[in-house]
Amino acid sequence: QFLRKIRYRFDRWIDSPGHLVIVIIAIAAVFVFSSFLLLMVLAMVEPSSTTGALQLLWISWSYLVDFGSHLEAEEDEAAIWRAASIVVSIAGFILSSVIFAVVIDAIRNFLGEVSAGRSEVVEAGHYCILGFTMKTIPVIVELCRSIDSEGGGTIVVLADTIPKAEFDHRLKHHMRVQGMESRAQVIFKSGSPHFTRDLITVSIESSRAVLILSDEDGDIEHADFKTLRVLLAVQAIMKERFENDNPDNRGNVVAEMRDLGNRAIVEISGGRGVKAVYGHDAIGRILANSVVHPQIGHLFDDVLGFNGQSICSLPCPPSFVGLTFAQVA
Repeated sequence: QFLRKIRYRFDRWIDSPGHLVIVIIAIAAVFVFSSFLLLMVLAMVEPSSTTGALQLLWISWSYLVDFGSHLEAEEDEAAIWRAASIVVSIAGFILSSVIFAVVIDAIRNFLGEVSAGRSEVVEAGHYCILGFTMKTIPVIVELCRSIDSEGGGTIVVLADTIPKAEFDHRLKHHMRVQGMESRAQVIFKSGSPHFTRDLITVSIESSRAVLILSDEDGDIEHADFKTLRVLLAVQAIMKERFENDNPDNRGNVVAEMRDLGNRAIVEISGGRGVKAVYGHDAIGRILANSVVHPQIGHLFDDVLGFNGQSICSLPCPPSFVGLTFAQVA
């Protein structure tokens, strides 16, 4: 029982990367010191041409780090010296193998975090999309078109319902089907939008805009409840960023809701800085009008999409107020 407790506490202690480095350094020091003592004892028992302490320390170090250095021993050396050099070289091989294994494992873990999308995003002025649904990739495509007109930008997606490799494959396939190449950089990060820890990882406090997508699985009330949870987590981070500003102005946050009756809850929890979009209701109206007026779908595609010409708004100079377009031209 005592040994089990010791091993358990040692496992917990060595679990930290800093403690593991300390253990490796301690093991290396023990190997060097033991090799040095071994050669010192042999120098007392069987005198050799290299009997100085510094010389023996250097020889022990060279045997540890260079496995073939013991082959350069002089021919008149005693057999016991040759045996000791072989033992020290084998110990050096074991030590090097342990160090290589630790380094390779650390590199593998780092690359695993990068490939899985768990590394931290250090961006500012980027777009954050929270959640992955069937609308995520079309929204990214439209944002890419908008960003291309501005000279480039970054889009960060945070979701825990799809692996990074599958997301990258779907996005590349969709972009290839659309026949478009964008200068926008799309970054996917694995994490839950409900946790502030994961939201901080994507630098949501310094983002230009945040889009919260509603969950398409389950009933409407449950989906809106999850959206409100994400909204409260985002607002908690935004509050720390804009704590000295107007509480109703905490960044540009757009939340997709499925029930129009939850508008009051969104306004209370989010304030004026949150725009609630009721996608299912709007899409239903557009589809109904498209059936009656077939060309209205093309109209919405041209007006609301970023493909082709764009409509931009600029501040009107005071001297233009009250004038017609012909007079201004």
